[in-house]
Amino acid sequence: MDPALSPPRDTSGFAAIRRVDALTDRFGRGIMKACGNRKNQFGFQGSTSGGKLMEDSVRLRIMRGAADMFNAKGYKSVTLSELATRLGMSKKTLYLYFSSKEDIAWAVIDMTLSAIAALVAEQKQRNGDPLSMLQETFQGIKQQIVKLNPLFLEDIQKFAPALWDQLEAFRGRQLEFIGGVLTKAMEAGLIREVNPRLVSAIILETIQRTVRPDFAAKQGVTMMDVADAWFDFILAGLRKPN
Repeated sequence: MDPALSPPRDTSGFAAIRRVDALTDRFGRGIMKACGNRKNQFGFQGSTSGGKLMEDSVRLRIMRGAADMFNAKGYKSVTLSELATRLGMSKKTLYLYFSSKEDIAWAVIDMTLSAIAALVAEQKQRNGDPLSMLQETFQGIKQQIVKLNPLFLEDIQKFAPALWDQLEAFRGRQLEFIGGVLTKAMEAGLIREVNPRLVSAIILETIQRTVRPDFAAKQGVTMMDVADAWFDFILAGLRKPN
């Protein structure tokens, strides 16, 4: 069996890549259906033609192989020549599906981001305790992000700044719902009176500046340690005193 198509390994930092079908099914977003008749960021197109399905299958095979290599070696140390050799194809064939190593890396990241976007969209449709919704969303996002190997993310920040900027922009878009959650929490009497728009801006700016590989490394902790401390601090400050 091709290594890139081998069964999921629980020890892999990119286990989410191999379980993408289960994740997309959970949210009713099969990859082909989600793309409709247009290509998404990593090149899939919603087509039922046999040739197109074969093309998408090859793309997935390349992405899975790349995910394993990024997980093991980081982004910088992986070459397209090594990836092509691992997959038993030529570099020329790789370029038929992806324009560059950066393009492949974004495809790998985008699969996790798609799961996060689906999670946030699901939470937006819920009714109930706004703070519980915020906490569950935060935990869900954290569970997805930790599946991206820290070495890979550190390399992306250092050596592929354009990809890091896209990741940051995505994070900002997903956090836009926080203002609405804070408004609902105030109306329910769960938090102190605040300016939701201002607090949302502070939260986003804090995340952008601290929940990052370089900041975490300086503190000798992981990105998830920073995220947990940040969330506990914000939640404690928002709650009404007993």
